[in-house]
Amino acid sequence: MTRMTRGVLSLAASVDASPRERLAGYNVIELEEKHVSAETLKRIQASRAVQFVERVPNRWVSARRKRPAADPALNLQWGLRAIDWFAAARRPSAAQVHVAYPETAARLPGRARARVRESGNPVRPPRPIAPTEAMAALSLPAQGRVVLVVGGSQGSRALNQATLDAVRGVATGALSLPPHLQLLWSTGPGHLAGVQAELESLGRPDWVHARGYIDDMEAALSVAEIAVSRAGAMATSEFMAWGVPAVLVPLPTAAADHQTGNARSLAAAGAAIHLAETSLTGASLWREVVSVVGDAERLATLRDASLRRGRPSAAAEIARSLATLLPSARPRRDRPGSPGTGGGS
Repeated sequence: MTRMTRGVLSLAASVDASPRERLAGYNVIELEEKHVSAETLKRIQASRAVQFVERVPNRWVSARRKRPAADPALNLQWGLRAIDWFAAARRPSAAQVHVAYPETAARLPGRARARVRESGNPVRPPRPIAPTEAMAALSLPAQGRVVLVVGGSQGSRALNQATLDAVRGVATGALSLPPHLQLLWSTGPGHLAGVQAELESLGRPDWVHARGYIDDMEAALSVAEIAVSRAGAMATSEFMAWGVPAVLVPLPTAAADHQTGNARSLAAAGAAIHLAETSLTGASLWREVVSVVGDAERLATLRDASLRRGRPSAAAEIARSLATLLPSARPRRDRPGSPGTGGGS
């Protein structure tokens, strides 16, 4: 069985680790023997030299152990806030500051930049999947061009409504449907029945595939030409790892509006399109989607930019970096008289 240890990589959500593990955080990376050697993995798990961070209401604090730290920052805004707080509180400087966005490093104090590593967010690296295999797994036509709509595990009411309005526009002839386009739509389990009822009233368009939840997201990402999504750190990291361009509609109520920062950053890098929720309608969403899938050159440009920003090997890179913070391994010295020393009879 592969051994695993857990380390925190997020500064964006709630605590999610047991006290026994002495680790805290939300997005948790699982370090495996494929990332570092088995011996190094055990040392990371047992060592107190690697320090993590945790969130308490309205402020960020470091773990209480005053040892070399690895401060990870996933979302652009939360990363800046956390590191600024550490500086203001005059906590011991972190030996490493792992960030997902290069913009974070550029906005940090100069003394901190030398310790910044643009590692990206830990996601499962893409694996080769034949398009025909992926389309069959998703029950989609083999020749379809896939537009993926996801609103998180619970779905997004705003994205669902805009997508439904776009489908209605196509059904009434107000909006055009590109040839072979297939809409793979994760509505969220609680929204599925309502969406299906609306689709029924529109004649159940055969190019729309509404699911409460997409179990095989790897297959979906491998064939998606473009995605429509919120702009959370992990979702966007998945898109970039697979080179999937995205229309990003940030959640306006997200803490410190960090999703807007994420969307703006990726739009400026040419890897995504930023569409504010205040401008979100069925027509505006469909216009952005069609403008990409209908332009092969623009689609390729967005895909290349997305791949450049992607960090599919983030977990392995962070694991190797954490290993450098460990004390040097020392040979064990046996006590006199213990087995192997030659003492005693």
